[in-house]
Amino acid sequence: MNDWFIGTPSGFGRIVLGLDYYQWQDDIFFKAARPKSQNMAICAVNGSGKTSRLALTLMLWWASTFPKSKTITTAGVFRQVKNLWQDVNKFRHKFPGAKFNDTDFKLPNGSTAQGFSTDNPEYFEGHHADYLLIIVDEAKSVADGIMRQ
Repeated sequence: MNDWFIGTPSGFGRIVLGLDYYQWQDDIFFKAARPKSQNMAICAVNGSGKTSRLALTLMLWWASTFPKSKTITTAGVFRQVKNLWQDVNKFRHKFPGAKFNDTDFKLPNGSTAQGFSTDNPEYFEGHHADYLLIIVDEAKSVADGIMRQ
């Protein structure tokens, strides 16, 4: 296995997290792995791994790869945010020295992640970092004003 492979979301997920992916998920990782990429939407059926594989792997890879980065996860309802974070917390043992809570974490490299839900666009403002990743789960249910932020 090449050393560069662990530096990709797919390699990180396979080696560090012990997960496996479909080819379409690997293709999305390839597109999402560029730190200056713009918006990306993923349309796939329920239960296909958008949240439990793609979102989970991307946020943990992002935080591990880009020191002092920030990841925000949101959804139309807090229940959906909690579902992602329950999966994230299953991997807390893979990150020694990190501080994990129910819907946030901080890694020793200074990277942070936070999950929350709101219907008020003003509460979604103010997220800044050189490397900022925002994951919107079930985007169709998130208020338009938040999506414009």
